[in-house]
Amino acid sequence: ANVILDKIITQNFPVTVEITGVPSAGFEIYESIASPGVVELQGPSELVSSIGKVVALVDVGGANDDLMVIRQLSFYNTNSNIVSSKYLTATPEKTEIRCEVLQRKVVTVNPVFTDANSGFTAAVIPGNGVTILGKPDLLSQINVIDTKPIKASTAVKNTKIIVPLDLPEGIVAFENLTEVTVEIREKTEEAQ
Repeated sequence: ANVILDKIITQNFPVTVEITGVPSAGFEIYESIASPGVVELQGPSELVSSIGKVVALVDVGGANDDLMVIRQLSFYNTNSNIVSSKYLTATPEKTEIRCEVLQRKVVTVNPVFTDANSGFTAAVIPGNGVTILGKPDLLSQINVIDTKPIKASTAVKNTKIIVPLDLPEGIVAFENLTEVTVEIREKTEEAQ
């Protein structure tokens, strides 16, 4: 039999965290961080260069609080097939995964003007609800999120502008929707 010699090489790969399962109703996985987040693979160059990604699988089924788990790493080639070889060594072989689990809540958006007597009002479109995420004890205290102040001096009636949300410490926007569209309207007599 022909023996084919291949050079042994070392290459670093980022750890990709893949989530399976669904957290408890009303909860979201906000962030998943692998520590260490990089793994060093060593093996024959042909084998190492065929690796497409290094994966740590985490099952978050039923989670309603942060998870901290140690996971064995899996290796996939560029065709997304799993690669297992005694000639492939990983340093480290395991990684610690921290998943931040936050509760979801729909709250009302309150458009704020720099000058309360500007004669303008603003309506959030399409609707004035926004989804935020946070720890349950903090979330329970929040029912309204203000916008960052809209400069009354630059307000023009019947225009639509994008305004950032003024998110309190510890609260994040769902799917990173950190701003809303508001339509500037003139205050009418009845509205006062």
